[in-house]
Amino acid sequence: ILMVCFEDMKEDLEKQVKRVAAFISTEKHDFTEESIVKLAVERSSYSFMQEHSYHFDEKLSKLARNEACGLAKDAGMHKSKLNKGVKG
Repeated sequence: ILMVCFEDMKEDLEKQVKRVAAFISTEKHDFTEESIVKLAVERSSYSFMQEHSYHFDEKLSKLARNEACGLAKDAGMHKSKLNKGVKG
């Protein structure tokens, strides 16, 4: 088990990405290569997620959840995981 805190990612994202990469790497798959780490850091940034917000649409999973839980069809549809990008 690898514990990663949001605050640590906000403080030094690259360091935390390197920790995760080392943790999930195997003899067959090395995710610690600098190009992989750089790509992961870039695509984990708030600016990237904001620019590509359509990739983070949860509409289908929210519709399924609402139906399974007997909630109104539009319950939770007005909020996204992508907020202001600040901690606290």
